[in-house]
Amino acid sequence: MVFQITPLNVAEWLVVLKISFPVILLDETLKFGARHLVDGSRSFRGVQWVVGMWAAYAAILLYSPW
Repeated sequence: MVFQITPLNVAEWLVVLKISFPVILLDETLKFGARHLVDGSRSFRGVQWVVGMWAAYAAILLYSPW
C-alpha cells in the first residue's frame, strides 16, 4: 500500500510545482550570477528577468489558495 503508484490530480500537481519552482529559480539566479562573475562584466542586462521571476513566485505565494 505504501509504494502504490497513482496519477496525480491537478491540486497535487500544483503543490509539486509550488515546491519545485523556487529551486529552479534559485538555480537560475546562481547561474546568472556566476556567468556575470566569470565574464567579469558589470552589465546586468538580464537581471530584469530574474527579478521578474522572483516577483511572480512571490505573487503566487501571496495570492494562491493552495
